[in-house]
Amino acid sequence: MKNLLIGLCILGLTNLSYSQNLVSKIETTGDLEAEYSTIPLSKTISLLNIPYLHKIENETKPSNIRQLELMAFKYKINKYYTFNNNSQPITIKFKWFKNYIIARYNRDGKILSTYEEFQDFEIPEHILKSISLVYPNWSIIDNLYQVSYSSKSGVKMRYKIKIRKGNLRKNIKIDSDGNLV
Repeated sequence: MKNLLIGLCILGLTNLSYSQNLVSKIETTGDLEAEYSTIPLSKTISLLNIPYLHKIENETKPSNIRQLELMAFKYKINKYYTFNNNSQPITIKFKWFKNYIIARYNRDGKILSTYEEFQDFEIPEHILKSISLVYPNWSIIDNLYQVSYSSKSGVKMRYKIKIRKGNLRKNIKIDSDGNLV
């Protein structure tokens, strides 16, 4: 009985040691399908992609969107591809359920641009307030959050939201500050 309890404790502790790593599939434009494990930032980041992270940062984003953006931020392109002098940028697609990021990396691993789309997430409070001021008593049916990032021209964030009131339906677009577009 004593050996059984010790064995169960060791087995239980072994399973807990792996609970901190999230593993996701990464789709690429080539034949590569790699697994990427999220580990603490201090061990994996390069300073090349700090501008990307600063420009897309938003405290009101749900954690699953942040996790996908961190995967693109920490991805090490040189680990999977070898470049020569004439190499074109590489496009990688990071996907999690309906959400995805398409990122273009140069040969040094810098993010040149991204297109990000996230569906069915918790809408930030300031966006909800903005909608309710213009469309009182309307309910939200569906939502989509889009981010376009370019290392040269910056970032553009917007929400596409479908709303309904009785039989009436509308599609509205809102920028990240809560202004109707």
